[in-house]
Amino acid sequence: MGKPFAALPDEEIPEIVSECAKRIKSQFFSVDVIECRDGTKRIVEIGDGQVSDIVGWTAERFTQLWVM
Repeated sequence: MGKPFAALPDEEIPEIVSECAKRIKSQFFSVDVIECRDGTKRIVEIGDGQVSDIVGWTAERFTQLWVM
């Protein structure tokens, strides 16, 4: 709990997502982030993953998270 992951192992995780991961007491949830024109990143949605898609994720990468 409290550790964010990205679709690619070397992908940068925005600080706002790391902070979100520290505050939400759930073992799994998704976070959607946008980047504003000025470069500021904003969270636009946090979900329980029930309707999330794994766009950008391989099945292998997704399963790695559960065996770490």
